[in-house]
Amino acid sequence: MWIPYPPQQVDSASSAVSKASLLARVLVEDFRQYVARRNLSWEPDGRIVSAPRAGVEISYVDHYGTVCPVVLFRICPPGEGPAIANPTWWLHAIGYSTPFGDSLFRMLVSSAAACLTGGALVSA
Repeated sequence: MWIPYPPQQVDSASSAVSKASLLARVLVEDFRQYVARRNLSWEPDGRIVSAPRAGVEISYVDHYGTVCPVVLFRICPPGEGPAIANPTWWLHAIGYSTPFGDSLFRMLVSSAAACLTGGALVSA
């Protein structure tokens, strides 16, 4: 899934990356609520990553202490995202296999889209 950054707010790599810390906080909080509603023993975590590309990784720590990634949101320049009329910076959501599968991935992607754009998503 691709999430477009609002072009009026993000026009460079630095402005795209500057949104990452807010995005991480919002996603971890939404993930905490998801975990609480399901009475899971997971501890949600979010971190800013820089290699091989800047982005936000959301994961959880299970009851064994294992860090389990859920989704990686990579920041991508306009030329790497879907072809649209007005090129923009993108977040590319890459999901990992989890016990809750697509529903958890979709929840986090929707939360990221709401945080950045008010809900806009592009499938590709």
